Amino acid sequence: MVISLLRLAVSVFRTSEDSELRGIALGYAGAVAAVIFQAFLGTYLEMRTLALYLWMIGAFLTVYAHSSHQ
Repeated sequence: MVISLLRLAVSVFRTSEDSELRGIALGYAGAVAAVIFQAFLGTYLEMRTLALYLWMIGAFLTVYAHSSHQ
Protein backbone atom coordinates (compact mmCIF):
# COMPACT_ATOMS: atom_id res chain seq x y z
CA MET A 1 0.00 0.00 0.00
CA VAL A 2 2.79 2.39 0.84
CA ILE A 3 4.57 1.65 -2.43
CA SER A 4 1.37 2.35 -4.38
CA LEU A 5 1.03 5.71 -2.61
CA LEU A 6 4.63 6.48 -3.50
CA ARG A 7 3.94 5.65 -7.15
CA LEU A 8 0.78 7.77 -7.05
CA ALA A 9 2.69 10.76 -5.66
CA VAL A 10 5.30 10.48 -8.40
CA SER A 11 2.53 10.22 -10.99
CA VAL A 12 0.78 13.34 -9.65
CA PHE A 13 4.13 15.16 -9.65
CA ARG A 14 4.73 14.28 -13.29
CA THR A 15 1.23 15.00 -14.62
CA SER A 16 0.03 18.00 -12.61
CA GLU A 17 0.30 21.50 -14.00
CA ASP A 18 -0.19 23.19 -10.61
CA SER A 19 3.20 24.01 -9.06
CA GLU A 20 1.89 23.87 -5.48
CA LEU A 21 0.40 20.44 -6.01
CA ARG A 22 3.61 19.27 -7.66
CA GLY A 23 5.53 20.43 -4.59
CA ILE A 24 3.15 18.64 -2.24
CA ALA A 25 3.41 15.44 -4.30
CA LEU A 26 7.21 15.61 -4.38
CA GLY A 27 7.38 16.27 -0.64
CA TYR A 28 4.99 13.40 0.01
CA ALA A 29 7.10 11.06 -2.12
CA GLY A 30 10.14 12.07 -0.08
CA ALA A 31 8.28 11.55 3.20
CA VAL A 32 7.08 8.09 2.13
CA ALA A 33 10.62 7.16 1.09
CA ALA A 34 11.93 8.36 4.46
CA VAL A 35 9.28 6.37 6.35
CA ILE A 36 10.12 3.23 4.36
CA PHE A 37 13.83 3.74 5.09
CA GLN A 38 13.18 4.37 8.78
CA ALA A 39 10.93 1.31 9.05
CA PHE A 40 13.60 -0.81 7.37
CA LEU A 41 16.35 0.28 9.77
CA GLY A 42 14.32 0.89 12.92
CA THR A 43 13.18 -1.54 15.56
CA TYR A 44 9.53 -0.60 15.11
CA LEU A 45 7.40 -0.32 12.00
CA GLU A 46 5.32 2.73 12.86
CA MET A 47 5.76 6.40 13.58
CA ARG A 48 2.59 7.64 15.24
CA THR A 49 3.46 11.34 15.20
CA LEU A 50 3.84 11.31 11.43
CA ALA A 51 1.15 8.77 10.53
CA LEU A 52 -1.82 11.18 10.59
CA TYR A 53 -0.18 13.63 8.19
CA LEU A 54 1.16 10.88 5.96
CA TRP A 55 -2.28 9.28 5.47
CA MET A 56 -4.15 12.59 5.15
CA ILE A 57 -1.88 13.88 2.39
CA GLY A 58 -1.98 10.45 0.76
CA ALA A 59 -5.77 10.62 0.73
CA PHE A 60 -5.65 14.14 -0.73
CA LEU A 61 -3.34 13.03 -3.54
CA THR A 62 -5.49 9.94 -4.21
CA VAL A 63 -8.64 12.04 -4.52
CA TYR A 64 -6.86 14.48 -6.80
CA ALA A 65 -5.48 11.70 -9.01
CA HIS A 66 -8.89 10.04 -9.38
CA SER A 67 -10.72 13.31 -10.02
CA SER A 68 -8.24 14.44 -12.67
CA HIS A 69 -8.74 11.23 -14.69
CA GLN A 70 -12.50 11.73 -14.99
